[in-house]
Amino acid sequence: MTAKEYLLRYNAISKRATMLQTEIERLRTEAESASINLDGMPKGSSGGDKMANIAVKLAEYETALQEELSEVWKTRMDIIAKLGQLKNPKHQEILHRRYIACERWEQIAVDMDITWRHCYRLHGLALKAFEEVMDA
Repeated sequence: MTAKEYLLRYNAISKRATMLQTEIERLRTEAESASINLDGMPKGSSGGDKMANIAVKLAEYETALQEELSEVWKTRMDIIAKLGQLKNPKHQEILHRRYIACERWEQIAVDMDITWRHCYRLHGLALKAFEEVMDA
């Protein structure tokens, strides 16, 4: 696994957790909008079944979300620990800004007071240094 692939794992796991959170919110909204008709007229039992299905899905998604959030945290802490082993603080900063803070190249260049071109060059050097830390 390359340094870039390793660093991009954090973003991928974070996105999965965000998708689960969105799905949980959708299910909660669906559960709130579902209502049981108590007019005394006999009907099928689909309303109760629907609520039960939503409750089961919600519980499953919440469990999965907790596992994803745990994985996000472990990955983040692992990457930050490895970034701390880099000797050059600029390498640490650019990789942290790009892969942990998920900042855009333009913002990184402006904040670090460097040109885009130098930002890309510095990023390449930082990735090489990070691979050495990964291999150690």
